[in-house]
Amino acid sequence: MQFIFSVLVILLHSNRVFYNDVFHFTQKSIFSRLAVPFFLICSASFYKRKARKEGYFKRSIVQYIWWSFFYLPLGYGYFMELALPMIAAPLAVIVGMIYSGVWYHLWYIPAYLFGVFLVNKLKQYFSMRIVLMISLALYITGSIETYSGYLQNTILLEGYQLYRTVFLTSRNGLFYVPVFVCAGYIIASEEQKGLFSEYFYKRKLCLSLVLLCLEGSIIYFNQGIDKNFMLSFIPVTLFLFIWAKNTSIWMHKNLHILKQLSIYYFFIHPIFIELANLFSKDLSEKIGVHSGWVVFLSTLAATHLTSLVLIKFNLVERISWFSNTRFTEKNKSYLKQSQIEIE
Repeated sequence: MQFIFSVLVILLHSNRVFYNDVFHFTQKSIFSRLAVPFFLICSASFYKRKARKEGYFKRSIVQYIWWSFFYLPLGYGYFMELALPMIAAPLAVIVGMIYSGVWYHLWYIPAYLFGVFLVNKLKQYFSMRIVLMISLALYITGSIETYSGYLQNTILLEGYQLYRTVFLTSRNGLFYVPVFVCAGYIIASEEQKGLFSEYFYKRKLCLSLVLLCLEGSIIYFNQGIDKNFMLSFIPVTLFLFIWAKNTSIWMHKNLHILKQLSIYYFFIHPIFIELANLFSKDLSEKIGVHSGWVVFLSTLAATHLTSLVLIKFNLVERISWFSNTRFTEKNKSYLKQSQIEIE
């Protein structure tokens, strides 16, 4: 499922692939946007289940810094296009590193780490039920951007517009992430107690998908500022993750390579999207297809081949070792245990 969603992320970031507005909305604003919530629940669930959590944030930050430096040239190019004074460049780097990411997909890591940190802190003072309620309230507050089309001339939208002038979006570690971290924690804690029995989660998954279609229809006919937040994303990704974890469809197949590919797909695909944008328009006119398909298919092919090379030669892990030797040596057992859990 993580591999499928990583492909949908590439499709999300490619140019428009469907001429039909309904198909375009369904692909981009519903199915592709399920990817991040699913990733968040996966990461939080496996994190919660780990007996040893020491160094987790350090490892994640080291990897995040490496990828940030990798994409810094693209971020710098975007900064130059804004025609801002050069004195603002250091501030842009700081904001990018700790909040928005130096490139558009890297926002996920600081947001996830902050979301985990926030939930862990709240759990020190409140029960899990209260933490979940707080997280849900934050998510509903953040959904103002999605439902802004229905909130014209209200104090809610005015407050959000004021917030947006500084923080750009509510899709961050405060409003967006905590509720999915809570969902991952609940799954990890309750999986042995029968709360998510087969009878329970299969029916609830079907019902959640129906609610997603209804909510998508409501938003489609009066679209807001962005479509990152849908309330039905929460139950859909929750029960989808439980189904994926318990299904026997792939039980006897070794699909660990797909897990590795999904990670590399997520991190390296934007560079190939930028390259594909250089020739997609001319090529699409020659072969008579939508330019989005040229971008998507060429990016997917290039990303896949590059990912296979990186996996084969372990290049990224070697670079991580070079930047933090202690990290690799200290966590060999951690990586091995993670592979066992994922498989």
